[in-house]
Amino acid sequence: MDRSALRLLVLGDSLGSGTGAARPADALGPRLARALGEDGFDVDLHVLAVPGAASAGLADQVRRALPLSADLAVVVIGANDLARFVPAEQAATALAAAVTALRAAGTDVVVVPAPDM
Repeated sequence: MDRSALRLLVLGDSLGSGTGAARPADALGPRLARALGEDGFDVDLHVLAVPGAASAGLADQVRRALPLSADLAVVVIGANDLARFVPAEQAATALAAAVTALRAAGTDVVVVPAPDM
């Protein structure tokens, strides 16, 4: 793919990976890529999200993401932290480390957290 393409990453949990989508094209990453394409962007999509991941698992995903030199990362995380009663401070620390590492590599980051429950 042409390097002038917007390199888009999706990190996080099953919502990011596409679990539950009726078909692969309905998953979050492909839907974002399609919407950006409709706005004239050439998109190079990489979905690194892992079903079942909690915030502590973001470090591994970020290690896989850094060599991709992404322009934008969407991080969808938090539902499994809530389900596993991970202390909020612990989850926030892991998320902050992931965002810091991505931003230090020049990647813009959008975080999609789990809703307050």
